[in-house]
Amino acid sequence: MKTINRILTEEPYKKMWDYYMYFESEDTVKRFLSDKYSYLDSDTAHSLASQNTPKIIYYIKQARAYYRAAENSNNLVKPLLLYYGMTSLSKALININDPHYPKCTSVLRHGITTRKIKKSHYHFLEDEIKIQREGLFILLNELIGGPLMSSNHKFYVHEMFSLVPEIRDSFERLNRKSKVIPVNITQLYANPTQTPIYISRDILHYIDAEYEGLPEALNKKNKDSNGLFTLPEDINPNNSYLKLIWENKNALHVLDEPLGFNNEYFIEDVNRRIFFRSKIHKDINLPEISVHFILMFILGMLCRYESERWGEIVLSSSTSDMFIINDYLNISMRKYPNLILNQLFDELFVFVK
Repeated sequence: MKTINRILTEEPYKKMWDYYMYFESEDTVKRFLSDKYSYLDSDTAHSLASQNTPKIIYYIKQARAYYRAAENSNNLVKPLLLYYGMTSLSKALININDPHYPKCTSVLRHGITTRKIKKSHYHFLEDEIKIQREGLFILLNELIGGPLMSSNHKFYVHEMFSLVPEIRDSFERLNRKSKVIPVNITQLYANPTQTPIYISRDILHYIDAEYEGLPEALNKKNKDSNGLFTLPEDINPNNSYLKLIWENKNALHVLDEPLGFNNEYFIEDVNRRIFFRSKIHKDINLPEISVHFILMFILGMLCRYESERWGEIVLSSSTSDMFIINDYLNISMRKYPNLILNQLFDELFVFVK
């Protein structure tokens, strides 16, 4: 991300979609694609930009229509509308970065799958999602820097929910352990190159290190050399909150860096509150876009192919599943388009009241 674009607005969701209007004009899309394809020779770049312009416009307009319909829809159909909206936005992002997409029909598959026939004693949070060898999810995950995965990899619904910072409170109210921990950031600090941060000792449950070794463990997951975690001079490992220092070569506060800590262990919510995020498995840490795509896929497939089971979840009072699902649907509708917008413009868009 090159810059932070903070936008004050009374309607963050509406304003976010206003920025997508840029991709609904033939003139602006063609210029945008020509710039993206500039690594090709000029004739090829211009030709492919002209060829792909109508597709990009269609993807964005279709996504807008799906999300608009989802705003006013019942939960019985909302996940399906949101999933189709996600796929349209994802295809636009892929095509903007790959002028030859789709190269074959196999990449048009979902890229992930779930059990087609649900067990009689079905528990939504224990349902699982398996990775396929090819498909939209695979292309999307690779494009945004996600890990390479084999078809042996599978994830559980509760694991995915535990990684979404905006639903942390709701998830833990279901007596589930979230894998995100709020990070308290000091706004005022004496040294402009150092940001003091405070984090719960719970972080040590997720990282194989003692307090003194925590900076080294975190620094292994830094994605660039601009930031470095260190211990403060006033070490006090007995407190319930651990203090660390984030040193920045650019002399910026972490919230003034477009990528924040730029570290695999940290994630931000829509308002730029920062959270530590544990890995799902020992060797896997999925990008946030991939987590949302997986969750909405399984919700959409339940909605479409397991209508009786989905109806029981939505309409029955016998389970608490709908409590967390409803919370997630609302935040995903707001956040996923924002995450894609950030990728499209290579900027961090923060829409706040």
